[in-house]
Amino acid sequence: MHRFLWFCIIVACLGGFLFGYQTAVIAGAMLFIKKEFVLSTGSHGVVVSIILLGALLGSLVSGAFADRLGRKAAFLAAVLLIIAGSCIAGLAMSVTYLLAGRFLAGIGVGFYSVVTPMYLGEISPLRR
Repeated sequence: MHRFLWFCIIVACLGGFLFGYQTAVIAGAMLFIKKEFVLSTGSHGVVVSIILLGALLGSLVSGAFADRLGRKAAFLAAVLLIIAGSCIAGLAMSVTYLLAGRFLAGIGVGFYSVVTPMYLGEISPLRR
């Protein structure tokens, strides 16, 4: 039980890393994306920031989702959204797909950011 608890804590705490990684990973790729899709300055800004809009939306709806279906289901939904969004963005052949993938990953990041503290609170033992 003790090892399982630590495993859950470590996995759940990766949420902070994941948020930072998902928002910052675009910086290294933008040089190539800008050339490939011939982005203007405005569309460059949209590609970079749309993940934060997705995170805002995801954080707003995740609490109700977690209350309705449970923390574990919301946790799994967050991970699946991040994986799906990252795959869509990684395989994007147009700016539209890139934006859709980053937005979807952002929704997952928002979910993860809200559900992680709830999940950690539920799995924490009452006494040490």
